[in-house]
Amino acid sequence: MFGEYKWGEEFKISKVSFEDGARSFKFGDETRNNLWINQDNMYIVDEEQVENIYNNVNGLVANSFEGKTVIDPATDIGDKIVIDGKPVIYQGEMTLEGRFIANINSKIQIKQKEETTVKKESQKVINRRVQSEINQIDGKITQLVEETTENSQKLTQHEQTIDAITNKVEQIEDVTNTVEGIKTIALGNCMEGELLELHVYGNNTVFDYLYPSDDLYPSNNLYPRGDSRITVNDKVYELGITDVLRQNGDVCDEFILLDGQAKVIRRVNKDGTIKTTEKIEDLGELKIPLQEETNTITIKNYTAKLKAKYIRKNEFSDTFVPKVELGTQLIQNSEAVKLAWNQISDFIQMMIINNNASFAILDKDKKVMMYLDKTGQHFCDSQGNVFGEMGVKKVGEQNYISFSVEGDYGQEIQNGMSWGVTTKDGKYWPILHITNFLMGAENTDETYGELVLNYCNLVLGGIGTGIKSGNALLTGDPAIGGMIILDTATYKNLLSIYPDSDLGYAFLQFLDDIKFYRNQAGSNSLKIGDGDKYCLLSDDGHVVCYDLNCYENAYVWEYFTAKKGISCTDGYVDGIAFINNSKLETKKNISKYNQTALKEILKTDIYKFNYKAEDDEVKKHIGFIIGDNYEYSKEITAVDKNGKEVGVDLYSMVSMAYKAIQEQQEQIKQLEEKDKQKDKLIANLIKRVEELEANK
Repeated sequence: MFGEYKWGEEFKISKVSFEDGARSFKFGDETRNNLWINQDNMYIVDEEQVENIYNNVNGLVANSFEGKTVIDPATDIGDKIVIDGKPVIYQGEMTLEGRFIANINSKIQIKQKEETTVKKESQKVINRRVQSEINQIDGKITQLVEETTENSQKLTQHEQTIDAITNKVEQIEDVTNTVEGIKTIALGNCMEGELLELHVYGNNTVFDYLYPSDDLYPSNNLYPRGDSRITVNDKVYELGITDVLRQNGDVCDEFILLDGQAKVIRRVNKDGTIKTTEKIEDLGELKIPLQEETNTITIKNYTAKLKAKYIRKNEFSDTFVPKVELGTQLIQNSEAVKLAWNQISDFIQMMIINNNASFAILDKDKKVMMYLDKTGQHFCDSQGNVFGEMGVKKVGEQNYISFSVEGDYGQEIQNGMSWGVTTKDGKYWPILHITNFLMGAENTDETYGELVLNYCNLVLGGIGTGIKSGNALLTGDPAIGGMIILDTATYKNLLSIYPDSDLGYAFLQFLDDIKFYRNQAGSNSLKIGDGDKYCLLSDDGHVVCYDLNCYENAYVWEYFTAKKGISCTDGYVDGIAFINNSKLETKKNISKYNQTALKEILKTDIYKFNYKAEDDEVKKHIGFIIGDNYEYSKEITAVDKNGKEVGVDLYSMVSMAYKAIQEQQEQIKQLEEKDKQKDKLIANLIKRVEELEANK
């Protein structure tokens, strides 16, 4: 088929590269040949596209080839054709000579190019992107032109469909600059205003203590310790840092000034180890003004890395915001293009209010009802005066989406804030609102007001959530319809309120172990304690105690019953009578006492003594002593549940004496019987003697 031809070098793709001076996308390795994509290729937008190309051509083998042959007229430049079993990328010219003849000249050239890097920060790089897309299925054409620089982004997008033409023009301008340096940094081309950000990075020396030398004499302006000062345009600022900023490898403590608030983030411990959790030290408010043109920031007594962010002079400087977004969008179709603007433009206007560009909504009398500007959304009364605003407010480090009314220190605020309902007759019904609000004097806590809830109940529907003040939490218990006040520090019960339910009668509970009950019998009880150690007082006159102590007189007008004993260690028990319970129904394990009581009494020594709680002059008591080296009967002592002798059992002692008297009476009776027998014997002897005398 070929009159003459020759094969050239074989190439195999192992890497794909794209560079345009700002971006560098590379995939693959250097084992074989590198496929370079033209830097002017308008279809390369991001790294993913280059990666997709690499995934499709990786390992592709092609050969250089020169020759002339008959060819299919449908073959396009760039198509792969196979010659003698080898793939060739078709490049050449095709002529019609009865048949289509192609002069193929598929040469593969190696592009000699050094590897480049991305732009440095000092370079001003303009990155442009042009992209077109034709979607025949959906009938849509999209054209995109984008330009990105270090501080701005511009975009124009044109989209055309069968139904509409949409044009979008957008410009975003970042008007800030960020500079970094060691010890001293210069902020060039500054706009007059406040420093946006300042960072000082720890290195174990910055803001360390300063120590005077041996020959140093103090003066009025000497700072010997803890100096954390910087200078801005020769003006000195004390940052208020109390300890050195430390460093451990890539981790370091950091001073941050952001939005007028200063703080220190501690990431390194004093021993040099890295903290598990960062610790933030709030240093309060700090504002550093900058002058126009060049400003210099220097750490006064140390060397450390600095980074600062500020507003640079630019065409948008009057707005004094870090980023400006400008744009417009035009949609053209049969529904969108209307002449309605002529009717609404009287009530929606762009105007200057308080020296700010504002978007305003007007009422029928052409008075401003509401307007938006760079500070937020503002609401006006019927006279057009601002009385409230909505926007983002910052207190310390906390940001709030807020709605607030106008006021000042020492004033009573007349206008209020509320949530409510407006009925069809135009009447407003405030449900939750603030009233009687007095703003106290500056730097005082005299502020006062009332939060009013009308027409509604406040329902605590969650478990463990509710109303909190300090360490006290009022929460609900939806399971049984109760309400609880908890100590959040210990999570212990302070107060529980439970109404009647399927789980029981109503009761109040204080501090876990104090409860008011509604009883089944209709009475009410106060119970202090739990388990078998408690005190119960009922409104029917009953008192039940585990342990009762009276330090003065205690009076019982009826019977006083003690199941386990009455202890009076340092006093006495007084009354008309002391009655031991001796009824049969109260006793068990009954057996007759057959031991000799008199013997027990005779072996018990009796002493006179005073109790240690008494004065020595008090009349002495008489009784026996329980203790080592003292003789007493164990039959008449009282013991505790462990068998330890604790005192005398008077009932046993009296009963023992009673038994001894019985024994003595029995002995007397026996003696009397013996005396009678003796007298009878004597009488018989006398009678016998008399009979003998008579018989002589």
